[in-house]
Amino acid sequence: GLNQYNPGSNNFRAIVADEKNQSNLSSSSIWSVFFDKKGSLWVGTFYGGVNFYDPDIKRFHNYVHVPEKNSLSHNVVSAIKEDEKGNLWIGTEGGGLNYFEKGKQTFLNLFHSPLKSNTLSGNNIKSLYYENNQLWIGTYNAGLDHYDVKNKSFINYGKGAKGWDKFSSLNVYSLIKVKNLIYVLTYGGGLNLLDIEKKKVIQIQHDPK
Repeated sequence: GLNQYNPGSNNFRAIVADEKNQSNLSSSSIWSVFFDKKGSLWVGTFYGGVNFYDPDIKRFHNYVHVPEKNSLSHNVVSAIKEDEKGNLWIGTEGGGLNYFEKGKQTFLNLFHSPLKSNTLSGNNIKSLYYENNQLWIGTYNAGLDHYDVKNKSFINYGKGAKGWDKFSSLNVYSLIKVKNLIYVLTYGGGLNLLDIEKKKVIQIQHDPK
């Protein structure tokens, strides 16, 4: 579950799932945690969907996958980011990408399709980075995707896109941007530095020598 720390009293409060209480966490297995611009807490869980906690009413609201309904695409939620409008990009491990419009309470689901060229490279998403209508998507075993939100176009950089060097691993677990460099942290391939302007990838790996 979650642990809430009070620095004033130096105490922790444990918050765990309770099947009898629908206003509590839906799962005690926490996959991701995100605070939006209003200070509200969003919690991605392992097979419990997304939990939204509003401190004003002090309760959780759960968003889960509902077949054949407009809903979250998958209940394992690995990454959450917010755009300029206050809406959320939500990455899942098996259900691709979701765009959640808070005002409308609606989900747009984006999946990988082997029949399309303009698509996610994979549906198992591990990490997200968002800035100025540009969304970077780290996947498991499918590399790094770049999604231009305005143009609705995908480019995959993890498989040696034209004009770019290949990454050391297709498993992208974390993304950090510093100026024009994107730090791409991988599983099994060390660190990759993606220089957006120079269209170059620098691999930094362990040298046993």
